[in-house]
Amino acid sequence: MSAGSEYLVRPVKELHETSCVRNHSFIEFAGLMNEYITACRAANTKGIDFTQCNVHNGQILPLHPVMSDYINEKLECIFFGAKVLEAGEAA
Repeated sequence: MSAGSEYLVRPVKELHETSCVRNHSFIEFAGLMNEYITACRAANTKGIDFTQCNVHNGQILPLHPVMSDYINEKLECIFFGAKVLEAGEAA
C-alpha cells in the first residue's frame, strides 16, 4: 500500500481494529478508496487531471472494466440492496 493510501486507510483500519465497532463495511470502504487512488494515479500518468473527473464537471475518470466490477462489488457490500451505479454508467 502506498503512503498516500495508507494515510487515508489507516484511520478506518484503526477504528475497526481498536474499537468495539466491528464493521465489515469499513474494510470494504478502505478497498474502495484504495481503488479510487489507483484510478487517479493511472489518469494522472495519462495526463488527465483526475481532480476534474466527476459528475459536476462532466469529465469521466477512466476505469479498466475490472476496476468497475471491483468498485461495484464494494458499493454493493457497503450499500446492500441499494441501486448505486448502473453498469452502463460505469463505462
